Amino acid sequence: MFNNLHGTEMDIILETPEYLFVGEAKDESDLGANGDLVLVHQLIRQNVAAKVLLDFSGNAEKKAALFAVVSNRGSFLNTHQVKFVKNQGWLCSENVLTWEEVKELGR
Repeated sequence: MFNNLHGTEMDIILETPEYLFVGEAKDESDLGANGDLVLVHQLIRQNVAAKVLLDFSGNAEKKAALFAVVSNRGSFLNTHQVKFVKNQGWLCSENVLTWEEVKELGR
């Protein structure tokens, strides 16, 4: 498990009383995958790492939730990795924002 989670990058982390939001920031690059690992896909590793972090920090009652900020929402949602984490209930389509949407939220 350590080899699978070691070096897992989390671009954005936000915490609320109920959730630990783990965010992926993507512009033009693809999501990472490593065929040498059991937890092949980046989003899966991030979700598992967040749950382990919550457990070890004594916050197991909190929920881990994935989100993403991307350039092309449709393209991102259409990848196999994203479809998988959505089907598992680890990512909601509403939690995928474009950079323009984030910019508007800041106004």
